Amino acid sequence: MQNVIIKKDMKEEKKYFNSLGHQDDKVNKVNEFDEKLPMDAMLENADTLSASSTSRRDFLKFLGFSSVAATLASCEAPVVKSIPYLNKPETITPGNPTYYASSYFSENVFASLLVKTREGRPILLSSNNNPEYGGGINARCQASVLSLYDSNRLKNPVMKAEETSWESIDKVIVNKLKNTSQKIVLVSSTIISPSTRSLLDNFTKKYNNFSYVFYDAISKDSILSSHKRCFGKSFIPTYRFDKAEVIVSFDADFLSDWLDPIHAKQYTANRKPENGKMSRHYHFESLLSVTGANADKRVPLKTVEQTKYILRLYDELLKIANKKSINSNKTNHDNLIQQIAKELWKNQKKSLVVSGSDNTDLQVVVNEINKLLGNYENTLSTSIVSNIYGGIDDDINKLIQDMNGGQIDVIMFLNSNPAYTLPNYDAFASGMKKVSTKISFSEYLDETASLCNYVCPNTNYLESWGDLNPYTGFYALQQPTISPLFNSRQVQDSLLKWMESEETYYEYLKNYFSKNISNNWNKVLHDGFFNRLVSSNSLSKKYNLFFIEHKKY
Repeated sequence: MQNVIIKKDMKEEKKYFNSLGHQDDKVNKVNEFDEKLPMDAMLENADTLSASSTSRRDFLKFLGFSSVAATLASCEAPVVKSIPYLNKPETITPGNPTYYASSYFSENVFASLLVKTREGRPILLSSNNNPEYGGGINARCQASVLSLYDSNRLKNPVMKAEETSWESIDKVIVNKLKNTSQKIVLVSSTIISPSTRSLLDNFTKKYNNFSYVFYDAISKDSILSSHKRCFGKSFIPTYRFDKAEVIVSFDADFLSDWLDPIHAKQYTANRKPENGKMSRHYHFESLLSVTGANADKRVPLKTVEQTKYILRLYDELLKIANKKSINSNKTNHDNLIQQIAKELWKNQKKSLVVSGSDNTDLQVVVNEINKLLGNYENTLSTSIVSNIYGGIDDDINKLIQDMNGGQIDVIMFLNSNPAYTLPNYDAFASGMKKVSTKISFSEYLDETASLCNYVCPNTNYLESWGDLNPYTGFYALQQPTISPLFNSRQVQDSLLKWMESEETYYEYLKNYFSKNISNNWNKVLHDGFFNRLVSSNSLSKKYNLFFIEHKKY
């Protein structure tokens, strides 16, 4: 493309070049194209343009010309006037980034963060690399900084499909809460904030008909319930793939989104040939996954066959251990199963067997296998457990029954969108019609918020205070890195308002954290986390190893 001269008010001339070659006069400025542009043909045939009337070459020539013309027509950028700081903040130097330690917890993913800000605006998230057994940035976490600037966020509270003020909506909701004798329920994804749980307990004291239910869109109820059956307590252990020499996975995509993002980092730490050894990885799955693509041996199998393969592996291990066999059915890969069982037995306390099944009974078998191999307290821990999943399927199903039974008068939704994620949507939608007061704390007018009378938009996590307890003994603080961009309010502040308290959540959080977790608030805020020493006592001593009958499956 040749250089073009644009005259403005006949007083000045500006030259715009499209490459170094143009500037060096190395192109033909007289005739850019070897042939004349077919302008007449293009315009004459604009309505009936076809392959027969105009060639593809002619069309591309015309397109190139029109694109450059449009570009040159708007090549002058608007003038942006900047106002300097009257009193420059001490921590800000224009052009230099500032970092804040904070935390992220959404969709059952926890990450200890360093938030990069430039002139007061968060622009990038990086890992704070704590703790070593959990947490980490995945794709959703990395992209979450964009949600802060999303123009679809609600700008103001909404009452009956109309924007309103916080004073108006607070007055109406407090009146509703005070004058109902039926149940008040908060539906939330798993809450790992100790101060928020304490606040909810105080809310129960104010309104004794209040309760809350955890609902996770991607449930891990089977793992929680299997450990309750084996240990007498519902929990998810923390896994150490970096300590496992042999890994066997049945449809658990642990390199992607299974339980915790840290698993990918742990896995790669023990897969380096330069260290002289690599872990051995066997993967059984129904669909190709990230984890399956990285396995040493991948075996495709139907989802319904997973039970048979896990039982077969357990049976082979029982035979090697000289214990009573369960006489499981044979598989199409019996030789491979026998080989895997031998490798697992040779690597006792240094192996790991995991499953992504939603079948609680099958997860119990996986627990039995890991117990038989001595993996508890070696490659998976019961002394440091994960708190990031807490939803039990029966709880949300019972709630829907109560809604349809007319037992709930006020329902609130926090970080959950059951109208979109629940499989039994019809029953949920029917129950919503029988609840008189429906409140959503969503940042957006999502499917559930659209069914609610009142929407009290929560602040983005980058605008919010908070504390998190994702793992046993590990605490993290979340601090705002920017003032709220819209007229939103943190959900904890809303609850305090509705309790008719004058205290702000920041004051409540700081007092709670100093009294119950650490009295060194400033240091924890600077570091972003606090690791309290925990007792080495594990739940493994309470494990009730029992014989599993094949007919149960």
